[in-house]
Amino acid sequence: MVCPPIMLAKRQFRYFLRIYFLRLKGAKFLWLLPLIACLLSNNFIYVPLAQLIGFYGKKFVDIKQAHNFASDNEVLTQTDRYIGEVAAMDAVLRELGTRSSDPSLLFKQCQSPEDCNAQHFNRLYSNSPGGYVSQVDFKPNDPLIVCLLETGAEIYCPFLGYLASIGRTKDPHTKLRFKAIRMFRAVGQHQRDSHHSSSEGRTMCHLERNFAEILPVLTAGQSFLSVGMMHFYFLVATLSCIYDLKGNGLLQLLVQKGLSVRAYWLVICLVAAVEVLFGATVFTVSLAAQCPNFYQSAALAKVFGHCALQFLCIAAACLLVSVTVGRYGKAGLALGLIAVLGMVINLI
Repeated sequence: MVCPPIMLAKRQFRYFLRIYFLRLKGAKFLWLLPLIACLLSNNFIYVPLAQLIGFYGKKFVDIKQAHNFASDNEVLTQTDRYIGEVAAMDAVLRELGTRSSDPSLLFKQCQSPEDCNAQHFNRLYSNSPGGYVSQVDFKPNDPLIVCLLETGAEIYCPFLGYLASIGRTKDPHTKLRFKAIRMFRAVGQHQRDSHHSSSEGRTMCHLERNFAEILPVLTAGQSFLSVGMMHFYFLVATLSCIYDLKGNGLLQLLVQKGLSVRAYWLVICLVAAVEVLFGATVFTVSLAAQCPNFYQSAALAKVFGHCALQFLCIAAACLLVSVTVGRYGKAGLALGLIAVLGMVINLI
């Protein structure tokens, strides 16, 4: 009796899946444990990072003067709407000897208060070069100053309030006083309303007052650990299985018995895809579990997609190395170089 091609392909797929998944992978799935630890590392490395950042923040004191303001800061405001106020602020800076160039280098245009908030958040957590970012909204009564309270930037917030008060007054030499100064530790942080449950109030982002300041460094550290460990996992749990198949002659024997190339690659790619999705899911869940309701659902979906794409590239590089490099040792070296190169590119 002759089996149809589809039935034969399914039989080959199931047969090689049992060999690859149970006999070759088998105990190597234990390497998932350190991988999971790295994917969840945001819950473990927060305290050391907070202590390290706090140490350097207390150890080194930076003295700021008026002439540093223009070079160290970017101020977001509706420059087209508040032309007079911006001109008055720039005139004061010129009198202090801090301004000799185009005001647009310091004052950045935004279309509305909502646009200012969006640009403020994007500049704070992006890799774009620049100094400290603040925003000014000249409301009918008092100017609204929004600035992030972080090491090195806190002294600029009162000075910006001073400039904004001058920009609002008709006579720049009168009424030079503050009504109130408010300094924010986080941008975009959810309001802690009374309807929040006690379980939400005991999460790390609520208990740690400096969480928003350490969050970028924490996420970067977690990402580097996860990417590095994912490279290592595919090296010891996937590449080693492929080279064991080739080195022991088992792959050649299976091909002689009828294993098709399609079934071989389908099994390997399917298992790798499951591992990629598993890693991206654990990474995303670690962020959501650390601070429930802190991240929007759309943002978490983007994180999941980015992680899945990053891990998929690692898996693709691993499989590419397996068909271009003849020995396992050289393959490990090649994959290590790819990992280092990828991390350097991410830093740039």
